[in-house]
Amino acid sequence: MAGAIKRFIQRVNVCLSIGGGYVVMAMMTLTALDVIGRSLFRHPISGAYELSEYMLVVTVLLGISYTQQVDGHPCVPLLVSRLELRTRFIIEIIVTFLSLLFFLLMAWRGAIETAVAFRTYTVSEILRIPAYPFRGLIALGSFLLSLELLFKLIACFNPTVKTDITPEEG
Repeated sequence: MAGAIKRFIQRVNVCLSIGGGYVVMAMMTLTALDVIGRSLFRHPISGAYELSEYMLVVTVLLGISYTQQVDGHPCVPLLVSRLELRTRFIIEIIVTFLSLLFFLLMAWRGAIETAVAFRTYTVSEILRIPAYPFRGLIALGSFLLSLELLFKLIACFNPTVKTDITPEEG
Protein backbone atom coordinates (compact mmCIF):
# COMPACT_ATOMS: atom_id res chain seq x y z
CA MET A 1 0.00 0.00 0.00
CA ALA A 2 2.77 2.45 0.97
CA GLY A 3 4.64 1.66 -2.24
CA ALA A 4 1.55 2.44 -4.33
CA ILE A 5 1.10 5.77 -2.56
CA LYS A 6 4.76 6.62 -3.11
CA ARG A 7 4.54 5.74 -6.82
CA PHE A 8 1.38 7.83 -7.18
CA ILE A 9 3.02 10.85 -5.49
CA GLN A 10 6.08 10.43 -7.69
CA ARG A 11 3.93 10.33 -10.85
CA VAL A 12 2.19 13.50 -9.68
CA ASN A 13 5.60 15.12 -9.15
CA VAL A 14 6.71 14.16 -12.66
CA CYS A 15 3.52 15.55 -14.22
CA LEU A 16 3.77 18.80 -12.24
CA SER A 17 7.42 19.26 -13.16
CA ILE A 18 6.56 18.78 -16.85
CA GLY A 19 3.87 21.43 -16.40
CA GLY A 20 6.49 23.67 -14.79
CA GLY A 21 8.70 23.15 -17.85
CA TYR A 22 5.91 24.37 -20.11
CA VAL A 23 5.49 27.41 -17.87
CA VAL A 24 9.24 28.15 -18.26
CA MET A 25 8.83 28.01 -22.04
CA ALA A 26 5.86 30.38 -21.83
CA MET A 27 7.85 32.71 -19.58
CA MET A 28 10.78 32.74 -22.03
CA THR A 29 8.41 33.48 -24.91
CA LEU A 30 6.72 36.27 -22.97
CA THR A 31 10.06 37.81 -22.02
CA ALA A 32 11.37 37.61 -25.59
CA LEU A 33 8.19 39.19 -26.99
CA ASP A 34 8.35 41.89 -24.33
CA VAL A 35 11.97 42.71 -25.24
CA ILE A 36 11.14 42.72 -28.96
CA GLY A 37 8.10 44.92 -28.37
CA ARG A 38 10.10 47.30 -26.18
CA SER A 39 13.10 47.48 -28.55
CA LEU A 40 11.52 47.48 -32.00
CA PHE A 41 8.09 49.01 -31.44
CA ARG A 42 8.67 51.03 -28.26
CA HIS A 43 5.66 49.25 -26.83
CA PRO A 44 6.34 46.64 -24.14
CA ILE A 45 3.77 44.04 -23.13
CA SER A 46 1.72 45.47 -20.31
CA GLY A 47 2.10 43.41 -17.14
CA ALA A 48 4.87 41.16 -18.53
CA TYR A 49 6.99 41.65 -15.42
CA GLU A 50 4.11 40.73 -13.13
CA LEU A 51 3.25 37.68 -15.23
CA SER A 52 6.89 36.59 -15.17
CA GLU A 53 6.91 36.80 -11.38
CA TYR A 54 3.86 34.55 -11.15
CA MET A 55 5.27 32.16 -13.73
CA LEU A 56 8.49 31.90 -11.75
CA VAL A 57 6.54 30.95 -8.64
CA VAL A 58 4.67 28.29 -10.61
CA THR A 59 7.87 26.91 -12.11
CA VAL A 60 9.74 26.62 -8.82
CA LEU A 61 6.87 25.20 -6.82
CA LEU A 62 5.87 22.66 -9.46
CA GLY A 63 9.41 21.38 -9.82
CA ILE A 64 10.78 21.44 -6.29
CA SER A 65 9.37 18.09 -5.17
CA TYR A 66 10.48 16.33 -8.37
CA THR A 67 13.97 17.74 -7.86
CA GLN A 68 13.99 16.18 -4.37
CA GLN A 69 12.61 12.94 -5.80
CA VAL A 70 15.58 12.58 -8.17
CA ASP A 71 18.01 13.95 -5.56
CA GLY A 72 18.78 16.91 -7.78
CA HIS A 73 19.14 19.67 -5.19
CA PRO A 74 22.66 21.10 -5.17
CA CYS A 75 24.94 20.29 -2.30
CA VAL A 76 28.51 21.19 -1.50
CA PRO A 77 30.11 18.24 0.28
CA LEU A 78 33.35 20.10 1.00
CA LEU A 79 33.17 19.66 4.77
CA VAL A 80 30.77 16.77 5.10
CA SER A 81 32.77 14.51 2.75
CA ARG A 82 35.67 14.63 5.20
CA LEU A 83 33.57 13.22 8.02
CA GLU A 84 33.23 9.54 8.74
CA LEU A 85 30.30 7.75 7.14
CA ARG A 86 28.25 7.33 10.32
CA THR A 87 28.53 11.07 11.10
CA ARG A 88 27.43 11.93 7.54
CA PHE A 89 24.47 9.60 7.94
CA ILE A 90 23.42 11.32 11.19
CA ILE A 91 23.81 14.77 9.63
CA GLU A 92 21.73 13.64 6.64
CA ILE A 93 18.94 12.47 8.95
CA ILE A 94 18.98 15.70 10.97
CA VAL A 95 18.98 17.94 7.89
CA THR A 96 16.20 15.91 6.24
CA PHE A 97 14.10 16.02 9.41
CA LEU A 98 14.55 19.78 9.84
CA SER A 99 13.74 20.32 6.16
CA LEU A 100 10.61 18.20 6.58
CA LEU A 101 9.47 20.33 9.51
CA PHE A 102 10.21 23.57 7.64
CA PHE A 103 8.26 22.58 4.53
CA LEU A 104 5.36 21.19 6.55
CA LEU A 105 5.20 24.60 8.22
CA MET A 106 5.32 26.28 4.81
CA ALA A 107 2.52 24.03 3.54
CA TRP A 108 0.39 24.82 6.58
CA ARG A 109 0.99 28.58 6.34
CA GLY A 110 0.53 28.44 2.57
CA ALA A 111 -2.88 26.85 3.06
CA ILE A 112 -3.85 29.55 5.55
CA GLU A 113 -2.63 32.33 3.23
CA THR A 114 -4.52 30.74 0.33
CA ALA A 115 -7.74 30.78 2.34
CA VAL A 116 -7.19 34.41 3.37
CA ALA A 117 -6.41 35.49 -0.22
CA PHE A 118 -9.50 33.65 -1.45
CA ARG A 119 -11.75 35.12 1.24
CA THR A 120 -10.49 38.69 0.77
CA TYR A 121 -10.08 38.30 -3.01
CA THR A 122 -6.51 39.58 -3.04
CA VAL A 123 -5.36 40.49 -6.57
CA SER A 124 -2.14 41.65 -8.21
CA GLU A 125 -1.53 45.36 -8.67
CA ILE A 126 -1.36 45.75 -12.45
CA LEU A 127 -3.27 42.89 -14.07
CA ARG A 128 -5.63 42.23 -11.13
CA ILE A 129 -4.82 38.49 -11.18
CA PRO A 130 -6.22 36.64 -8.13
CA ALA A 131 -3.44 35.68 -5.72
CA TYR A 132 -5.02 32.60 -4.14
CA PRO A 133 -4.06 30.07 -6.86
CA PHE A 134 -0.40 31.04 -6.55
CA ARG A 135 -0.50 30.97 -2.78
CA GLY A 136 -2.16 27.58 -3.10
CA LEU A 137 0.84 26.43 -5.12
CA ILE A 138 3.03 27.32 -2.16
CA ALA A 139 0.97 24.96 -0.02
CA LEU A 140 0.86 22.23 -2.68
CA GLY A 141 4.54 22.40 -3.60
CA SER A 142 5.62 22.48 0.03
CA PHE A 143 3.35 19.56 0.91
CA LEU A 144 4.63 17.43 -1.98
CA LEU A 145 8.21 18.27 -1.04
CA SER A 146 7.40 17.29 2.54
CA LEU A 147 6.17 13.92 1.31
CA GLU A 148 9.40 13.38 -0.64
CA LEU A 149 11.44 14.32 2.42
CA LEU A 150 9.37 11.90 4.50
CA PHE A 151 10.05 9.13 1.96
CA LYS A 152 13.76 9.92 2.22
CA LEU A 153 13.65 9.88 6.01
CA ILE A 154 11.84 6.54 6.05
CA ALA A 155 14.39 5.14 3.59
CA CYS A 156 17.20 6.14 5.97
CA PHE A 157 15.72 3.92 8.67
CA ASN A 158 14.64 1.05 6.42
CA PRO A 159 17.53 -1.39 5.93
CA THR A 160 15.99 -2.89 2.77
CA VAL A 161 16.02 0.44 0.95
CA LYS A 162 19.36 1.64 -0.38
CA THR A 163 19.99 5.37 0.14
CA ASP A 164 22.85 7.54 -1.04
CA ILE A 165 24.39 7.38 2.44
CA THR A 166 24.01 4.29 4.59
CA PRO A 167 25.94 3.68 7.80
CA GLU A 168 26.82 0.11 6.78
CA GLU A 169 29.07 1.25 3.94
CA GLY A 170 32.68 2.03 4.53
